[in-house]
Amino acid sequence: MKRVISFFLCLTVLAGCLVCFSSCKSNEDVYKLGSYTIKEDEYNYLLGVYRRDIGKSLGYDNTDWNNTNSSGMTIGQYVDSVYASQFQSHVLMLLYSQAIFDDEGLSLTKDEERIIETNVLSVIAHFGNYNEKKFDEVAEPYGFSADTLRSVYTMQVKQQKVMIHLFGEKGEKILPETVEQYYKDEYLKFQTLIINHTYKIVENSDGKSEMVQLNELEKQERLDLINDLTNLFMDKKSDYTYKVLTAEEQKMTYEQLWERYSDDMAYPGGCYMQRPTLNQMTASNTLAAAATLKTNEIGKVVANRYFQESVESSSGGTSINAGDYIEYGYVFVKKLELDDKAYDREENKDFFGANFQSSIINSLFAKQVANYVETEAFYELYQNTALVNSLTISRATPNYLDYELMNSSSSEKK
Repeated sequence: MKRVISFFLCLTVLAGCLVCFSSCKSNEDVYKLGSYTIKEDEYNYLLGVYRRDIGKSLGYDNTDWNNTNSSGMTIGQYVDSVYASQFQSHVLMLLYSQAIFDDEGLSLTKDEERIIETNVLSVIAHFGNYNEKKFDEVAEPYGFSADTLRSVYTMQVKQQKVMIHLFGEKGEKILPETVEQYYKDEYLKFQTLIINHTYKIVENSDGKSEMVQLNELEKQERLDLINDLTNLFMDKKSDYTYKVLTAEEQKMTYEQLWERYSDDMAYPGGCYMQRPTLNQMTASNTLAAAATLKTNEIGKVVANRYFQESVESSSGGTSINAGDYIEYGYVFVKKLELDDKAYDREENKDFFGANFQSSIINSLFAKQVANYVETEAFYELYQNTALVNSLTISRATPNYLDYELMNSSSSEKK
């Protein structure tokens, strides 16, 4: 009799539906699926890699994650709240891949096993001077060892082989209509008209950025413009008196006014992105509006900006400190209709690029894993709740030990 759990890997993980056990010895199993496990050292390794990747992608890799912004939330707290479920999904997909690998009758070749060991020995040689014991001493603060590399690299190669088996080396087994449907289901398009009523950033004679606070006259003009746009786009009161927009401008389209007044002129054709998660919408008013508006509908939200670096005021006002998250104006968000095959256009490469194909494969694989859990898995998934709660992204040490070596060439990657 099979024991199966309900599994939605891309949304949330494991809340209240797993049998849990507590940590009572070193290198506990964090997750266990029959004979397949993710142990504490392996989990630490994966956490460190994820901490490194998310830090680089968000621009936080050289920032103190204990910095507190104006809302009282640290960078670490923000990352944990927004990205913890995504990390758990990655871990669980890796775990279930091991079972699918065996169920599909796949196996590692001698060459693949040799490459795995060669990669491990390369890392040991670089950081341990060819001595595994010395490497383990270097890796100990990160929470793993050389044997951890062997097990994780092996699991990753198995996961890669499963995905190639299902979808092809570069996704060539995926039908074009599946790609287009994925795009239509998972992406949204929007434009943002931003009016800043607080400050402007200028470059001084030394080439450094300085914050210049708007004077009272400038600020009032921006507030009047915000009110004008609010009435034009949303309130539509016939007795409203416009203070900034001329009669001609009142007849202009959103796009024309964007060109004339928006304080952010990036991406004149609009922005594409995957539909945000609940946590991402909680963290971003703009994304929440873009996700909930109807096509061609315009919404207004408070404009917030997170400052990774301090910006001094040259006008005698209050400087902005690194980690501050301030309200500085308003965003008029317009939900746009998706263009057919926008992912194939050069001008949209910032939103799709090389990651688009991999995101399709990852999405389809997540569905494959979910289907496997519902219909084929023979084992119940166990979670060590105490370890999952204590081993967070923000507390992990960013793992740069094997990053450069494993990404320096395409031939010897794990």
